[in-house]
Amino acid sequence: MSLLKIFKKKEKEKKTSDEPKIMSNELKMSGERISAVDSLSLRVLKKPFLSEKTHRLNSMNQYAFIVNLKANKNSVKEAVEKRFNVNVLKVNMIRFHGKPKRFRNKETKQSDFKKAIVTLKKGEKIETI
Repeated sequence: MSLLKIFKKKEKEKKTSDEPKIMSNELKMSGERISAVDSLSLRVLKKPFLSEKTHRLNSMNQYAFIVNLKANKNSVKEAVEKRFNVNVLKVNMIRFHGKPKRFRNKETKQSDFKKAIVTLKKGEKIETI
């Protein structure tokens, strides 16, 4: 049997799996299906940025998130609105460059990251932070 026939046979076996097909607007992650809305927020928002300063900002309806380096203001606004069901007034972005660090004789660099400060309309809150 030639290699080409074996390869085609394996492709047919892969296609006939018992797993249900995933719709184009859903992603499969850790055994659960995630809608396209959540996938956008997962790609853009990495995690909340928590510090003393950001806790003070929370009283002024401002919340800070670490976001993807390629994210822009519009994508952050859409992701926050869809994820937390709030209205976003303004988004400020800050790009941080990683600092060089040294441990014994090895020189490394911390990762670059981008922080987004999101201002919400008056009276709205994000409860999960």
